Amino acid sequence: MTSENEQTPVQVKRPRDPDMIGAEAAMHRAAKIARKRAFDTIGAVAVFKDGKMVWEKPDGTYTDELEYDPEMKKKV
Repeated sequence: MTSENEQTPVQVKRPRDPDMIGAEAAMHRAAKIARKRAFDTIGAVAVFKDGKMVWEKPDGTYTDELEYDPEMKKKV
């Protein structure tokens, strides 16, 4: 039940900022490239999962510590 004094917020449709059009897609592309580069060079990507920093491996598994393989960098 609402009183007469309460108002429902009105959604105002604003024109899109030309500088921001495509920005989200560009950020997704950049993130994808950065993840690939990290997998190729050090073999894992640092991510936050369940409130702590862990390493995500290319196979989708997670570990608390990074197992660095010096041979990995030579492959790139």
